[in-house]
Amino acid sequence: MSTTAQTISDARVAGGRRAWVLAACCLASCAKNTEPPPWVFRPPATAAFNAGWATYGLWMSVVGLGALAFLLIGGVLGDIFGRRRVMQIGLGGLIAANLFAVVAPSAPWFVVSRFGAGAFGTLVLPLSLSMLYLAYADDELARARAIGVYVLITSTALLTAGLLGQLMKMLFDWRVTFAVPTALGALAFVLVRRETVESSVPHGRRFDVVGHAAWALTVLCLMVSLVAWGSDRPNAPLALAGALAGVAVGIGLIVWWDMYTPDSVFGQSQIQRRALVVLILFGLCMQFGFVAFVTQVRNVLQAVYGYGVVLATVALAPLALGMLAAVIVATRRLVNARPRPLLAGSILAGGVICALAAVTGAAGFYPWLGLLLLAFGAAMILANVAWTAVFLSSMPEDVVGVRTGINSSVFQLGGSLGSGIAAALLADLGVSFYERLLVAAGVPAQRLDQAVAALNSLLDPATPNAALDPAVGERLLGGYQIAYLAAYNRVLLTVAGVCLVGSLLAWFALPRRGPGATAR
Repeated sequence: MSTTAQTISDARVAGGRRAWVLAACCLASCAKNTEPPPWVFRPPATAAFNAGWATYGLWMSVVGLGALAFLLIGGVLGDIFGRRRVMQIGLGGLIAANLFAVVAPSAPWFVVSRFGAGAFGTLVLPLSLSMLYLAYADDELARARAIGVYVLITSTALLTAGLLGQLMKMLFDWRVTFAVPTALGALAFVLVRRETVESSVPHGRRFDVVGHAAWALTVLCLMVSLVAWGSDRPNAPLALAGALAGVAVGIGLIVWWDMYTPDSVFGQSQIQRRALVVLILFGLCMQFGFVAFVTQVRNVLQAVYGYGVVLATVALAPLALGMLAAVIVATRRLVNARPRPLLAGSILAGGVICALAAVTGAAGFYPWLGLLLLAFGAAMILANVAWTAVFLSSMPEDVVGVRTGINSSVFQLGGSLGSGIAAALLADLGVSFYERLLVAAGVPAQRLDQAVAALNSLLDPATPNAALDPAVGERLLGGYQIAYLAAYNRVLLTVAGVCLVGSLLAWFALPRRGPGATAR
């Protein structure tokens, strides 16, 4: 038996225990993803077109750049020092960081606890998928279904984390917001210890682990630098500097790796370079589209149609139902489907749904919106599971931690960009459309800023403007809703365009040969 085959074989678990491994991995991921986001403790200022949230989202994108590197490091550490061992360290550290946040004596110490939770969480996320992949290594159909369940539960946890944190804070106390993630982490730690087995990459392949991570770091940071370079936001220079530093580190590691491995990066290599780059770009488009569409739908329901936070989140339930239906019904067909048409078709379907939501005004008629959310969830889970399967098969089989580390970092970056860029675009377009409406209504150009300030006072109950005529206020709010819908529709069409780019990448740029072939 080859070293790679022996490594995979040693990491398998008995069929009857696989359900427990799936539960452990899902709980571990949810322990990180259900943590209350920072805005639960200090929400951004209320402003027209969610301008405060746009700034928050862009800052979180900068933070996500750092998390990207740590996710790759988490995968590397798991491959070298043992995936089960490193995952337990991550879970233990995550639990300790959450408990420390509860007893933190001051705000600076609370911030330290959050950085600690972020660092240890980057060990948990990639290795939870690694352990899941290894447990189902000999059953492709069961593995596809398990990955589908994992993605469904992880996505649901991310979408509801903010609502859960708000409810816990409102009903009890801010300290209680850490109860659920801490409990999930403790349960996951016990299950990982009981139900999983240790595995690591063979000693002779450790240089390759670093090489694979270096390729991914270079590509991802290059994408971030291009986005930051084209942005005029205040924090864009910081993101650009960090991304270029990541590119430099990645290139340095690639050159170092080339000196110490016979599989030269400049000659023959076990990395399918073209496939890896295309799949990373596809994953960014896919996660960008998913997060941008979902967050924009939730926001428009609140800003224009008067849904509360809870109702707007519950209104997204058809999304989860569509994802669940696809996992149950369509997973069997994924195993034998050709990857290129499946990847291209599923993300294209998601883009078409985004465009339909924009041109038909779906947000104003919930039965139609619910149907679109159902279809969008099904399309995106198909794209997600197929992408994960192709992505994991495009690299050597034994470097599981690095593969899932790259997978997690693409998810992190794509989601951060989807949330931040879509919110910033809506804020810019919304203000532009609103000012045009004001000018068309006869408001002098020199009073536009005053009109927008008056609108902000109407939207924020904490800053009432008693001197504002109620009739004027009503007209301001009416124009605001019109401008918001116009900007929202334009953003959805942009998201549809990003999905189209992902579809074209999968169809025309992904190598036609099998993903497991050796790249040169």
